[in-house]
Amino acid sequence: MIGKLLDRHRRMLAVEASAEEVAEGGFTLIELMVVLLIMGILLAIAIPTFLSVTKNANDKGAQSNLNAAVTAATAYYINPQNFSGFTATSAGTNAIKFIAGGPALATKDQVAYALGTNTPTQSIVLATWSASGVCWYALVNKGSANDSFGQPPGTYYGATTMAVSSNCTVVAGTNPAPGSGWHTNFSGVTGVP
Repeated sequence: MIGKLLDRHRRMLAVEASAEEVAEGGFTLIELMVVLLIMGILLAIAIPTFLSVTKNANDKGAQSNLNAAVTAATAYYINPQNFSGFTATSAGTNAIKFIAGGPALATKDQVAYALGTNTPTQSIVLATWSASGVCWYALVNKGSANDSFGQPPGTYYGATTMAVSSNCTVVAGTNPAPGSGWHTNFSGVTGVP
């Protein structure tokens, strides 16, 4: 009888022990805090990387639109050998929405243009806005001397950071003075955050 009581007591202790083990199977507060700390560190690394990739993609998209606009403007120039009659509709492309210089660019898919003031017009400046807050410029001078924008013959690129988002302005005969200066390609453009 005593043996049966001891046996029953041992089984009850075993059941209670396993119940306590199950109850203690959860996470402690410290363990949860360590997991949250690790997740915070990973997010601190991932978010800036994601934002950088997004900015680069926005800038590359704007540069691509600008290169397409330069191609369209150059194609227009071939026949009359000047930009004098260049308009948003005469550019002959549906891929780019040209708008006249001066007003703000409402979307990243627009390209503003302004003609040089020399006669016949041998230069054109194009501008587009990037969602990263940068205004990208291209200057095409097909003349034989410095144009009214102050650059010698050739194609030049520049950029400036905009204080007001989605606002790129170009005015005929006025150098838009990109913050990075004029360069022969986009890779030379520096100083744009």
